[in-house]
Amino acid sequence: MALPDSSFLFVEPESAASVENPPVYPYNTVTRTNSGHYFELDDTPERERVRLQHRTGTFLEMHPDGTQVNHIIGESYHIIDSNGVIRIAGRCSVTVDGDAQLVFNGDLTQRVVGDYNLEVGGDFNTKVNGNFQTTVNKNFYLSTGILGNIQLISPLTVYVNSDLSVNGEVRAGFLHSNGGINATGAIHTNLGLSTLGGIIQGGIQAPPTGITAMGPIASALTVFGLEIIDKTGPMSVFKGIYNTHQHPETESVTLTTTIPVP
Repeated sequence: MALPDSSFLFVEPESAASVENPPVYPYNTVTRTNSGHYFELDDTPERERVRLQHRTGTFLEMHPDGTQVNHIIGESYHIIDSNGVIRIAGRCSVTVDGDAQLVFNGDLTQRVVGDYNLEVGGDFNTKVNGNFQTTVNKNFYLSTGILGNIQLISPLTVYVNSDLSVNGEVRAGFLHSNGGINATGAIHTNLGLSTLGGIIQGGIQAPPTGITAMGPIASALTVFGLEIIDKTGPMSVFKGIYNTHQHPETESVTLTTTIPVP
């Protein structure tokens, strides 16, 4: 596992009292118990401190500048029976060397005024029992490494309300777009495809190869591909019917030309 960023590392502040700089008599008042607990009020000039220490070494100390250090040797529990408020005027850093868990039994609202950066060293798994909605006012990017894939899996329908441009192949059960569909690679569907815009397969950098649908192909505009195969029979166009279909015995249609809509 990679080491955390140095900006998240910290060192416990040193006490103003040490072997090199011990408290000065008579400014230091110490109350010590038989088992080893002690309470210290140190009025040494410029090194004023308050320290409460348990015999195991757990302590709370207030430094001359007002800094407070809570060092707990064992476990720590913080329980509030009513409301709680935490406000940090400066920077905050939380480092957990082991596993961590956060449980919210009610709603959770997060607001970030600046950037939100999240880095995950392993897998990132999210489960939502209700709806999942993301709104982005500018661009939205999804990218993987050279060996990664992006999969959209739904037992029903994946909706695209704008043009769909893919630098590669498109494979889907049923594909519908309120805009156009443009892919440099082949387009394959198991049930069919339809658009309110055109369907273009291939491009300047990638010659057309084909569009294959096990169901009907419907487009409000142009359908273009080197080979267009409609496995279920006639291919329909919302704005008109063209007579360039062929109906072989296998009930497939192969077109090798651009199909304009009147």
